[in-house]
Amino acid sequence: MSGSNRQPHSDEHYRLGQALRAYRTAAGVTTRGIPEYSSGHISNVENGHVTPSREFIELYALRFGGEHGRLLDEFARLKSTTEQRRRAHRISAKPSMSDPPAITESSDISVIRSAYQVRDYEIVYRLDAQGVIRETHAIRRIQAIHPGVSLASAMFNYPADTNPDTITLHAGTGCELVRSESSIRGYLTAVLRLPRELNPSDDRPHWLSYSIKNTSQIPAHPVISYYGRPSVGRYAVRLCFTEPALPRRVWRFRGSEPTIADAAPLPEQYLEHSPAGFYHWDFHNLDREHVGLAWSWH
Repeated sequence: MSGSNRQPHSDEHYRLGQALRAYRTAAGVTTRGIPEYSSGHISNVENGHVTPSREFIELYALRFGGEHGRLLDEFARLKSTTEQRRRAHRISAKPSMSDPPAITESSDISVIRSAYQVRDYEIVYRLDAQGVIRETHAIRRIQAIHPGVSLASAMFNYPADTNPDTITLHAGTGCELVRSESSIRGYLTAVLRLPRELNPSDDRPHWLSYSIKNTSQIPAHPVISYYGRPSVGRYAVRLCFTEPALPRRVWRFRGSEPTIADAAPLPEQYLEHSPAGFYHWDFHNLDREHVGLAWSWH
């Protein structure tokens, strides 16, 4: 029987599937060119018929240059809405119990992430004399979407070196590390406990910070990219280089397509040269955009 009339599970499944397909086809790879998964499974995911795993998302981001933040954004919405629909079905006879599902330390990080929004994000990358991003320091201001938010999540990878366990996360202020794990493709995920419960009506912001330590010896790819959700009012990125590994030119980019990071910069995109090797830029009012800084070594 033909499956041509089969409908996606949801709008969220369809949007995520279309984003995955776009990255694969842009890379010139067919559904039979991914040995880890069958062609049928890939087709079902891209057509919105099944829910992919987080490993599936990571493979597309790593192999096809997919913007990890964008794919996780779509994945989080899919997981959250799917869980809410399941709960609504289970308790259809008890509408008064339609609160968001309970979130625990063992919940998937996409579910944890769906309970709050990042309003302000500042991140500092420190590169050593060999051009390795040795340390990363992140500061985030978050706001609850649902009542009683007590957990936050973090995800990080070092694209130049995908070996597991080369990066570790360390909690700073406003949070405590309760769980972390590394995938075989080098993605570090972590769950952070907050010191107080957050609610949508809170009139005081909650700031948290954490740092990433990197033991790799492979120099960084010359680009820092971030996919900004509409809730992000400011994304501030700082690059701290160390002699003799100083960049020749540094420029900023911003656009709706992930390929914007690879586009040739216009003259107005270049940042002022810094003899000390410190570069920074603040991006404001992001709306599902790819933003960041790139540089040339020579």
